[in-house]
Amino acid sequence: MQRKEQILMTAVRLFNDKGYANVSLREIAKEAGTTIGNLTYHFPKKEDLVLNLLDTLQTKFILDVPYDKHRAELLSHLLNSFLTAEENEKEHPFYYKNIYELTMGSETLANRNKEFQKNLYDYYMQIFTTLREDGVLKKTVRNCDIAAMVYIIVLSTATWLQGNAPYQNELLPNFSVSQTLSHMVYGNISEDYQEEFRKLRKEKKLDMEENGIP
Repeated sequence: MQRKEQILMTAVRLFNDKGYANVSLREIAKEAGTTIGNLTYHFPKKEDLVLNLLDTLQTKFILDVPYDKHRAELLSHLLNSFLTAEENEKEHPFYYKNIYELTMGSETLANRNKEFQKNLYDYYMQIFTTLREDGVLKKTVRNCDIAAMVYIIVLSTATWLQGNAPYQNELLPNFSVSQTLSHMVYGNISEDYQEEFRKLRKEKKLDMEENGIP
């Protein structure tokens, strides 16, 4: 493992364990088995560690828009993207739990996060537009309906780990964000593809019946 990658992995572990604000560069260097000089050569500021992590998350999550995928294959890709987002956020909870504080303290991080959300928005707009053109979505689904769905997806995946989010409320049903989003999409699927979509959700354990709700 390269030194830069080792430093980043150590920083992420410490941020997750102790919180971003409670970890210093010197502590990261010590835990990574390197010097503060070597660490600051790769990451001059603590903010640079988060920026590097954000680049990694974007690369892992937003691949090229799947122009070659259609119908059932594209539906499967869509559901996998929900699961990937959830997986990313569970691996790096410190970032998603503290997006507001992190971006308020750094204009660079704030702008990068805005770009990430815009990329997500464009990515899902392309997917849903293709699904509608392929007849997978109901004919009655309008551009504004697609835009609203995409907005909810971007909003949900950005906030579901925050402490005051409904997903953290033990008084509410225990749904994952992937289950919730896939159920929202299901209401817009055309009759010809509803059974296929139900099968895909069941295969990926995204069916809400898993939680006792038919």
